[in-house]
Amino acid sequence: MVTLNAFDNRELFVELFNRYTVYAPYTLHLDGYAPFVFDFNEDKERLAIIGRCGLEQGIIHAGTFDHQWGCIYLLFADNNRMALELLRIAEKWFSKMGVAAIKSPCGFPSPYKYILHGSEPYCWAGNYHANNAFRRLGYDLEFDIIVMSMKLDGAQNNVQCPGFDIKDEVCRDDKLALAGNFNAFQNGEWAGRCGYHLLRGFSGSKRGQVDIWLDDAHHGRGLAPYLMGRAHDRLIELGAKDVMLATNQALFRAVRFYQKLGYVCEPIRAYSYEKTL
Repeated sequence: MVTLNAFDNRELFVELFNRYTVYAPYTLHLDGYAPFVFDFNEDKERLAIIGRCGLEQGIIHAGTFDHQWGCIYLLFADNNRMALELLRIAEKWFSKMGVAAIKSPCGFPSPYKYILHGSEPYCWAGNYHANNAFRRLGYDLEFDIIVMSMKLDGAQNNVQCPGFDIKDEVCRDDKLALAGNFNAFQNGEWAGRCGYHLLRGFSGSKRGQVDIWLDDAHHGRGLAPYLMGRAHDRLIELGAKDVMLATNQALFRAVRFYQKLGYVCEPIRAYSYEKTL
């Protein structure tokens, strides 16, 4: 197999990314957004290669986080053999970097945020060759992800939640997304947050996304629906017509909670993997 440095062959990498993701849900073509990918973490160790064997091709993009974690941002290939070879190359590279564990995708910063599956990049279940490669090389399934969505119609936040101080902050504002957080504090202690994301690259900026995290002590106290309502209202103010989220299929209570808010499950599945070297 011949390998090419993707940073020196950007046009081919973009062409292959667009071909592999043509059916991937909530994914942008890389045309016009390539700088977000190639300029990501220029000052850190990173790997992006194109593999070729006859007419067969594939791409892999990886990096490190705090010199402890290996992050495989994406892996696409024409067949299982190519995906396996590319993944083995990445593992050897991680070993040289002294990395002890790998996640793919991961909760760490990603160059494909807002490009590949919205604000939370993941391994789309329709990407068979990549999924097969991870499993054959002994990666553990970390998350089995489902996508949920609903229409945004008028004001959402009719829930009150006294006793919390809410801090509203914008954390990103560029052509890919406008994103921020509603952080909740009680007696000066962090209690939870809900992130909102206007996905500007999708549907004329009419699609939003949310994610929510609560401190365990504050579950069941009304904070979650309140923060979700605040995030929905902000997205409506920004012009969003619908909203989506990604959650772990194993979080049954969370799925039920989202359903009560009006979310419905989409026929989209995705995975997250991890491995200790």
